Amino acid sequence: MEQSLLPPRRPDLKPTVEAINGAVKKTLFADMSGYTEAPTLPGGKPIDPDPELLHFVVFVAKLLN
Repeated sequence: MEQSLLPPRRPDLKPTVEAINGAVKKTLFADMSGYTEAPTLPGGKPIDPDPELLHFVVFVAKLLN
């Protein structure tokens, strides 16, 4: 079996997709509990240190809405 090298990740070649991903992160995911890039308090501490995490089914339902 012959291996082929894949090209490196190039977000600059797909600006529309990257813009949509960035918008979703800032508008939708930032409000969900347990999101790792959510806003923090001064000093880097999470706003809610023990959030109730979403089940997958609830997460998908929120995405679809």
